[in-house]
Amino acid sequence: MQRRMTQLESLEHWFTRLYGRMAGGRMAAACLEDGLERTALRYGHTPDMREAYNRRLDCSPQHWLSARGLMPKSLLENGIPWLEWMDAHPGDDPDKAWDAVAMRRLDDKRRRGVRHVTPTPLSDGSNSTGGRPYGFNGRRRFESLLDMGRLEWSPGMGAAPDMAADGFEDMVLTAVDLGIDPTTIPV
Repeated sequence: MQRRMTQLESLEHWFTRLYGRMAGGRMAAACLEDGLERTALRYGHTPDMREAYNRRLDCSPQHWLSARGLMPKSLLENGIPWLEWMDAHPGDDPDKAWDAVAMRRLDDKRRRGVRHVTPTPLSDGSNSTGGRPYGFNGRRRFESLLDMGRLEWSPGMGAAPDMAADGFEDMVLTAVDLGIDPTTIPV
């Protein structure tokens, strides 16, 4: 019998696919911590984490990324299948593959009768649903947001997120993060 993934393992797998091993693990832990906090606020305090796992945890990685401004839903919905396509077909033109994935996703949703289809910015700056143009290359924007997320959440490259007592995320830079020898800092 195959063992089910825990919530943290599932989140780590999801974030690691996008952001790599170093940043993915830290993002998954922060997402789970936020989810536990929201679950406790919704259902009351749970001193035992196993109780919270039995309840529906409020930690969607898509919502967590968009709430922090790391990745909008329109790019995320198209970006994950695009990354899988590019892994399977590394020689393909990235812009054409981005547009093909966006149009395939749009056709699939229309075929299934989905009422609200999230528009995706195409590689030429237009909109996949034919509405208002975005004015930027969707694939390039997706890749730049991935790079910014990796830079921000990788240890030693950016700031380490630290949850303060007030529940807001504070960015803490250590001397090691800045490349400074801690023994040379005057006290």
